[in-house]
Amino acid sequence: MNKTLISILKNTFWFGLALLIFYFVFKDQDFSSFASELKNLNVWWIVFAFVIGGISHLIRAYRWRLLLEPTGHYPSLFSLFYSVIIGYVVNLAIPRAGEVARCTLLDKNSKVPFEVSLGTVIVERLIDVLSLLLIVLLGTIYQYDKIGSIIKDTLTNSPINFQVLLSKLIYLVICLSIIALVIVFLVKKYLHKISTTPFYQKFKKILLGAKEGFLSLRKMKKFPQFIFSTFLMWIFYLAMGWVLFYSFEPTRFLGFDAALAIVIAGSVAFALPVQGGIGSYHFLVSSVLFIYGLDTDSGKKFSVLAHSTNILDMILFGILAFIAGLFIFKSQKKEATK
Repeated sequence: MNKTLISILKNTFWFGLALLIFYFVFKDQDFSSFASELKNLNVWWIVFAFVIGGISHLIRAYRWRLLLEPTGHYPSLFSLFYSVIIGYVVNLAIPRAGEVARCTLLDKNSKVPFEVSLGTVIVERLIDVLSLLLIVLLGTIYQYDKIGSIIKDTLTNSPINFQVLLSKLIYLVICLSIIALVIVFLVKKYLHKISTTPFYQKFKKILLGAKEGFLSLRKMKKFPQFIFSTFLMWIFYLAMGWVLFYSFEPTRFLGFDAALAIVIAGSVAFALPVQGGIGSYHFLVSSVLFIYGLDTDSGKKFSVLAHSTNILDMILFGILAFIAGLFIFKSQKKEATK
């Protein structure tokens, strides 16, 4: 089957699933009342959230530069910001394609080899996952009473037999381990044949780039700045959600703990392979806000507001970066030909 067709079918499936989740979340929602509440939104808080979102993208671009410097490449902050934000926009349409797009753009505009930048992106994403796990852990400790009682109630009242589930998970791990061992055996046996294929050569270049990306952490001279920029980026993500609470009357009573919870829920939703977190974001965020005392109706409305703000923020800065790039990269090319 043609690779393009497979890609189209895969993305169509995930988009259909996203719409299905969205439908089940909002099938009983009265959108006429939501439309009337839009008139009462405090627009200035939303504008403030847009600004915070833009700064968080800039911090991510700066952090990426810190990862690239040990590899001997020093792209401009604008080139990195341009690649990051356009990558975000691509991800909205085709999940996981944004990482490839941002590396391709950086190669085109700043001559950073694709394999090298992809290696640093893999490291960056790994750091993001570890950061998120740390935030979840700290959030659980900080809100142990609330979260602990929820977990206890869920385990007590759940119809799922967790012993059976655990045995199935163990069985799955054993099966996957056997499959992995078989793959390793076959690769070693036929390595001499596989190594001559274009796919293997390309995969090898990506692995070498990834290795260089991982080594950049060890060679990094500005590691404290890297840690601080990671911390600051998450602070801005948190601030964006917190600020949006003040734009919507029913959520103004919510505080830091709820903002932390929706950052975690939103990060998980956007990490799922559905376009732009559609459906998954609305379900997770509205469910989390219900735990913090917000009624279901208002929680769903806020999830639409927060999700729309995040998406429009990416698109707006993507458009601005694209327009600015037309002039900046053109000027750079003229300078290079002199």
